[in-house]
Formats: sequence, structure tokens, C-alpha cells
Amino acid sequence: SKTRDRLLRDQKSYIYQLFGLVRQRRPEGATDSKEDDAGEDKKAEQDEEAEEQEDGDEGLAAFGRGLSAAAVAAYAGVDGDSPSACLLRCEELLAAALAGIRPAARAEEALEGLLGLLPPESSLGSWELDLDCLRLVVRLVPTAAAALAVFGEERPPAAWRRFLGLVLSAPLRIEEELSGAAELEVREVSARLGSLVSLLASPAAARSALRVSLAALGPSLLSANLLGRMALAVPPVLPSAFGGPLSERG
Repeated sequence: SKTRDRLLRDQKSYIYQLFGLVRQRRPEGATDSKEDDAGEDKKAEQDEEAEEQEDGDEGLAAFGRGLSAAAVAAYAGVDGDSPSACLLRCEELLAAALAGIRPAARAEEALEGLLGLLPPESSLGSWELDLDCLRLVVRLVPTAAAALAVFGEERPPAAWRRFLGLVLSAPLRIEEELSGAAELEVREVSARLGSLVSLLASPAAARSALRVSLAALGPSLLSANLLGRMALAVPPVLPSAFGGPLSERG
């Protein structure tokens, strides 16, 4: 029992150290490679501050109220109290966008509508998912990325960045106390989602996704199961967000 308690404390300490890193804009000790890049670095910092403002507080709270008419119409008739229904409609819309004209614009509308119904910054108890929903989230990620053509885009749409925040926090919205096999699947999906975000997100989008997903946690302590899921979802994203030459550009 003492060993188990110690391991749990160590796990919590590890996760909250990760949270501290995520809340930093750049890794500790990071330096610019050339002095003559100072102007570009200054602009990048200003861009990132603007990005944080867009993703944070007032901007996030107002996002659902500022949906386009097309985004609202796309989810007409959908039960907004059913995350499953919302995700299924989003899957239909993204598939149609990918096969039609103006795929990026239609995909952005699909994500905007989904995020208006399932705001990723909302506290974990405000809306919940089940395993079928979690599997559906996995399917949405590559379809949304393809429709938006975000690969290689340093400044993708805000809807994509917030959607990635929903993706990272999705495993935390599953029932905490699951049976062994079900919890194992949730953790496997958590790792897969983290890898998908790491693969598809630009540095700026990865940082936004981390901020948005952490906003849902609030100040409360997480259970051992939730900590375990976060420990699998977050670490793959950190190198994309903070490490390497691409992250310094983004």
C-alpha cells in the first residue's frame, strides 16, 4: 500500500511538472541561434501572444456565441445534449467537405459547430464521452486535417487549434472508474491521440491544443486513472510544441 501511494504521488508530480512546462511559452533555457534574428523572434513572440489571447479567456468564451450561420445550420436538428450525435454529424460534415468543393471552408464550419456544442474548455463534468465517442474522435482527426489541408501550415485556423484541444482532453471525459479492459483501451487511445496531434499539429497549434486541454482541468486534482491517461496523451505533443527548429518558428 505504501509503495502504491508513493508511485501515485510520483505520477502526480510528473504530470504537474508537465503542466508547468506547457504553460511556458518556450522551453527553459531556450536561446536564439543568431542575433540578427532578433526582429523575427520579436514578431514571433508578438504573434504568439496574439494567438494566446485568441485562445484564452474572453476569446474562448465568446467563440460559441460567434458561430457563423453556416456552422449553426450544419448542426440543425442535432441533439446538442448528445456528444455522440454531435460527433457523428461532424464526421458526416467532414466527409462531405473532403469530397466537395471548398473543403477547407466547409471543414472549418463543421469544426466550429462542433466546438460550439462541445466547448473543449468547459470543465470535465460539463459534458462526457463514452468509448464509442472516443473511437469516433480518433476517426475525426485525420479527416479534419485532410479537409483543412493543415499539414505544413504554421498558422492554421483557430477552429483546428481548439479542436486539437478537444482531442487531447477527450480521454479525460470518459468515466473515471472503468474495468481493466476498458481502461486499457482508453489509455491506448490516449497515446494514439497524442501521437496524432504531434504528427499533424504545427508548433503553434500544438501549444494551443495543450493550453485548451489544460483549461478543462481547472485547479482540481486528477484521479490516478485520469493522470495515467494524460501521461500518455501529453508527452508526445511536447516536442512538437516546444522542441526543435520548427517549434521556434511557430
